[in-house]
Amino acid sequence: MLERVETDYGIIDIERPAAAKIIKETILKQDEVYGITNANGIRSTVSSRFAFDRDKDYIRIIKDKEDGIFIEVDLILYFGVSISGVTDRLIREIRMDLAGQADIDPAQVTLHIIGLKPSGKGRKIIERDIVVKG
Repeated sequence: MLERVETDYGIIDIERPAAAKIIKETILKQDEVYGITNANGIRSTVSSRFAFDRDKDYIRIIKDKEDGIFIEVDLILYFGVSISGVTDRLIREIRMDLAGQADIDPAQVTLHIIGLKPSGKGRKIIERDIVVKG
């Protein structure tokens, strides 16, 4: 269990896969994001958008009893976008969606930009190592 929420209708337990799905949907609706990757740099495919359990492989959610919930996501963005603008907006929207849908307020959201995808077919990903915390 990741978080326990008490409502007028009873107690709801929020599990990691449910939180990961909320985060993934928030990220993938952004036009500037080419894709989410796992720790090995393998991009999430379209079919995995519908695979509830696979989301946990691409989004790391760590719960610390003392400090709270920490979220880490590896991303590939499109070349030419404002990295600071996109990451700031993503962190803000992840926090809002988690608070609104699951009543979770993460202590920290970390976005790790591992690459940039140039426009055009078949172009190789330009490797980057940019970490943004919020």
